[in-house]
Amino acid sequence: MTRSRVLSAILLSPLVVPIIFVSPTSIARQTWASYFWVLGFFCVGCLPICYIAEIVLGAPVLYLFKRFKITSILAFASAGAVIGWIVVAVLLLLGHAEFLKVFEFSNQYLIRGILAGSISAAIFRSILYSGNKTLNSN
Repeated sequence: MTRSRVLSAILLSPLVVPIIFVSPTSIARQTWASYFWVLGFFCVGCLPICYIAEIVLGAPVLYLFKRFKITSILAFASAGAVIGWIVVAVLLLLGHAEFLKVFEFSNQYLIRGILAGSISAAIFRSILYSGNKTLNSN
């Protein structure tokens, strides 16, 4: 795990989040051009939040994973799912959503946040440990 791999993982893994949140199914009866415009505008608002969450919440998790030598993609994906849930829950609460709505699994934003966090963390782990032949997966 070199510094360039860590930097690449930090910069590239959150890029999947806007794609998940602005999936083609969320824009009904729109053209592909309008989809890409919405995706671009969503990137402007979403990616700074993703990078802040990655540094504030993901860095301590990465430190613990390195400390305890945890390299499993399932562990990374699970931690990413929890981080994704936390970020969306905080954003919902800041948007004055009802408190119990944060814990409803039928909330589409929570589902997408969990999915986005999980996939982003799996990509992070894949970039971080790609090509490592002596990887001991826990």
